[in-house]
Amino acid sequence: MDKSKKLHRKQKTQYRDQLMEGEVELQGKSKVPSNSMVLPNRESVNDETFDTSRLLEEVLERNNMLLAFKRVISNKGSHGVDRMKTDELREHIKKHWENIKAKLLESKYNPSSGRRKEISKPDGGVRLLGISTVQNRLIQQAIAQVLSKIYDPLFSENSFGFRPRRGAQDAIYFSKNGAEIRIHEKSIKRFKEKVKFYTNRNKGISMEYRLLKLNQITRGLINYYGVANARGKLVELDKWIRRRLRACIWKQWKKISTKQRNLVKLGINEYKAWEYANTRKDYWRISNSPILSKSLNNKYLETLGFISLTQTYQMMH
Repeated sequence: MDKSKKLHRKQKTQYRDQLMEGEVELQGKSKVPSNSMVLPNRESVNDETFDTSRLLEEVLERNNMLLAFKRVISNKGSHGVDRMKTDELREHIKKHWENIKAKLLESKYNPSSGRRKEISKPDGGVRLLGISTVQNRLIQQAIAQVLSKIYDPLFSENSFGFRPRRGAQDAIYFSKNGAEIRIHEKSIKRFKEKVKFYTNRNKGISMEYRLLKLNQITRGLINYYGVANARGKLVELDKWIRRRLRACIWKQWKKISTKQRNLVKLGINEYKAWEYANTRKDYWRISNSPILSKSLNNKYLETLGFISLTQTYQMMH
């Protein structure tokens, strides 16, 4: 026990000595430009040599700044503490760019602080977010474009986080190798809540709008979870969504005469159409009846514009 304590003290002393040596070395180089302390004058990456002695000049080069400007504008996003929006950035840069550039070259540029924003979480908590000003985002993007050419080739081919043209789904496809991936029950619960909101029979909205929002939700789910082995679950969800849509249509027809007329148009004989038009069953129960399953079938719902989950899933596989 005493030996381990002595060894621990020795390691801490050595670590402190190294820190002090580093501080003395930095103090002796206080007048040396910062970029030379970080990188050598020439950096070799995969047999390609980069000149790192003029990194800041490359960052502030016109074409690089224009590319960064276009990226920031296309990303849009909220304003920072100065309340400047992305569509106001062009005029701001025209007026103040020379001053901003001079401060950057002289190492006198002070970035604005981030705007604090609290975003509610589904479980009741909050997530803190710091939003940079549009001007800061422009400079950050310009720096990233230059530095990524140097450090990105050094990353492993198996790395997918925060890299250009790579994402979480690419990592899943890469590592899948026969593993079974399923959609989490919480995600299905959230999806069902959204579907219930837009298929609520008490909402006075048109069928066109319902289907528009449903199709957006459907595409969102498949774009995110299309990699999962979930065909059986998606078929089950499709049946449930169609049943809710049939209940909405049945309620929209309202009158007995309207229900009978529409059922006859959809191929049901007059006697059966009259019988079901006069039913006292509630909307949810009648939506699962053989008559509505036959008249308001899958093909009919497709003609209205409904895109099923299984259809979208099959397009990805």
